[in-house]
Amino acid sequence: MKKLPIILLISLAFIIGIGANIFINSSGEPQIAESLSQSVNDLPFMIENGGKVSLNDIEFKEMLIINFWASWCEPCKKEIPELNSFNESLDKDNNIRLIGVAIDDINEVMSFTKEIPISYSNLTDEKNGFLLSRHFDNDKGVLPFTVVVDKSYQVLHKFYGEITEKDLLNVVK
Repeated sequence: MKKLPIILLISLAFIIGIGANIFINSSGEPQIAESLSQSVNDLPFMIENGGKVSLNDIEFKEMLIINFWASWCEPCKKEIPELNSFNESLDKDNNIRLIGVAIDDINEVMSFTKEIPISYSNLTDEKNGFLLSRHFDNDKGVLPFTVVVDKSYQVLHKFYGEITEKDLLNVVK
């Protein structure tokens, strides 16, 4: 009788382990990834025109700055003008690229950006945004959360909470 609970625990651990590597593919179906790091770059996100893109679709040459935010997050709202200003200072040849990832509903984001415009590319998906944020070491679940990655998606810098244009300029120099 004592073997049954142990088997159940092992089975549960196995299921949880596989669950960590499940993501929703571009056709909307669950898919088991070969590795989590391989899957997060392919997670589908909505964009404002109704299309879907993944992190792998974002072009950049040296660094990608990813700002995780939500329309209901007050510190996120406060930092958007700083991020817009920083984005305007970037060269246009995509050496360094800033994108937003809204952990939110696409309709909420579209409504929000009518009130507070965002000048940089923005991807939206509540579940996949959360998974991507966790992948980039947002173990605290904090918003806003900003991460700077290199071409191979290795984390160079991360910021928990509100960020300023000055913070980002110090990172990219």
